[in-house]
Amino acid sequence: MTSFALLLVPAAPLLAALVAAVVPAHRAVAAAVGAVPAIVIALIAPDRSIEVPWLLLGAELGTDDVRRPILLLAGVLWLLAAVYARTYHRHDPRSRSLFVFFNLTMAGNVGLIVAFDAVTFYLFFILMNLAAYGMIRHVGNAEAGRAGRVYITLVIIGEAFILPALWLGASGAESLALADVRAAIAEHPSRGMIAGLLFLGFGIKAGALPLHVWLPLAHPVAPTPASAVLSGSMIKAGLLAWLVFLPLAEASLPAWGLAWIILGLAAALFGAAVGIVQDRPKVILAYSSISQMGLMTVAVGLALAAPAALPQAASAAILAAVLYAVHHGFAKGALFLGTGVADHAGGSARRWALVLMALPALALAGLPPTTGLAAKTALKQAAEVAAPAWLPWLEPLLAVAAVGTTLVMARFLVAVARHAPTADHAGGGLWFPWSVAIATAMLLAWLPVAAPGQLIPAALTPAALISATWPVAVGAALAVIVLRMCRRRTVALPFRVPPGDILALEEPVIRRLVSAGRAPLRRLSVVDRSMDVAAHFLLVRARAMEVSVGRLEKRMTAWPIIVGAFGALLLTIAIFTHFG
Repeated sequence: MTSFALLLVPAAPLLAALVAAVVPAHRAVAAAVGAVPAIVIALIAPDRSIEVPWLLLGAELGTDDVRRPILLLAGVLWLLAAVYARTYHRHDPRSRSLFVFFNLTMAGNVGLIVAFDAVTFYLFFILMNLAAYGMIRHVGNAEAGRAGRVYITLVIIGEAFILPALWLGASGAESLALADVRAAIAEHPSRGMIAGLLFLGFGIKAGALPLHVWLPLAHPVAPTPASAVLSGSMIKAGLLAWLVFLPLAEASLPAWGLAWIILGLAAALFGAAVGIVQDRPKVILAYSSISQMGLMTVAVGLALAAPAALPQAASAAILAAVLYAVHHGFAKGALFLGTGVADHAGGSARRWALVLMALPALALAGLPPTTGLAAKTALKQAAEVAAPAWLPWLEPLLAVAAVGTTLVMARFLVAVARHAPTADHAGGGLWFPWSVAIATAMLLAWLPVAAPGQLIPAALTPAALISATWPVAVGAALAVIVLRMCRRRTVALPFRVPPGDILALEEPVIRRLVSAGRAPLRRLSVVDRSMDVAAHFLLVRARAMEVSVGRLEKRMTAWPIIVGAFGALLLTIAIFTHFG
């Protein structure tokens, strides 16, 4: 494997973004081709990294057992979303800008997965976050504007937590390689604080509780193919960041591990409870993602709590997190793409779409023999090895979460069925990528590239099958009972939680605080008027200087000067990088 092959993983979607901007007629084909290198590298590249000294501060790229399944997930989902978008946005007058942001986001997403050093990972993470804003704001209405503002605000807040954590970790590391940074964090006297900063910073992207509020706002306004990759692949970047920065197999942090587990279980139950009372299909899926990401947070907590003397315990928890990410990513991607198919299909085609949509929904609930069974078996095995003392209360809560997931999926299918289609014919351009997404959601997590061979026999034991089946059966029975009650009479919900839940409750309080803060400012206006006379004299004296400064400013804002100054800055950075 050469550095050129690995560089193609992020470079191909970057070139696709250029094609979308310059040659928009080929934007969809370029986007699909841009995802291919990620798939190829995930399937055939060996487990090692390669240094690229001329890139940035000396980049290191590669793959390993953790990154390969997530890279395959990202590559396949971005490819299917690109093919899907070709038909979905055929008559969209703003599709050119969408594909530019689509490809830039893809480049950041796949680039951070193959990054083996902190600087490269962080820069691709930033690229992904900023470019995704363009996809969320694509529709351009007021709802999209609000979702975009909330999203970008949380992105900036996340950076305020990530940068100190990376600085503390990198300051004591031998190099900027992630392995060295991780080792430095393991030995750092403030490693608990660093773990907390990493949870907050990357937890925003992972949709962790209580940092999840952007997800139910962004998904309903983003175009369907964008929603598929946002939930299926992009939020896994936060999970991957935890896995590659936290010293999971090198240090034991039982208190932080317990906090991770509690927050993960809270997210799993909270996401299911709030998702059930939503009525828009994509909002329901967003809360389902919050719930499922909570289970992955539990896996990271198990790895944090695992004794340092038992690295195999942390490895089992990491395997569970990765397998859950792959399982959830493909299932959720298929469900989001399915909403677009159902919205553009009528008659018998719509009925078939609802039937097929039930397959990834059942997989997400964990019904055997879907991939959900493999993911849940891996999570339970990790709990048995990493934290056996917590298993008696952890296992029942996981079962309750599975019942909740089943109810959320039933609510989603009912919401899709009741949603009136906007067209009568979906076309093969939507059906084909969606069918492939369903097939991968049902099969891929069973393949060796995602699941080790020893996991499959454990998942197919009678005890494992019964343990995975009864929560789905209970959830399905409850869903049928509620549906029959609703058919007999109109049942009003005792309460309704708006999308964004906590944020929607906080916004009125913030407005009142801002309004209350204006009262003292009004009182200060009396003092301001008394100072006007004194300020007038200073203002007259300053105007002469302002005229001179204005002339200088006009000269300095000329394009040749700006370009020259920017070039001089780049040259200075290059000289210091080379000789320093």
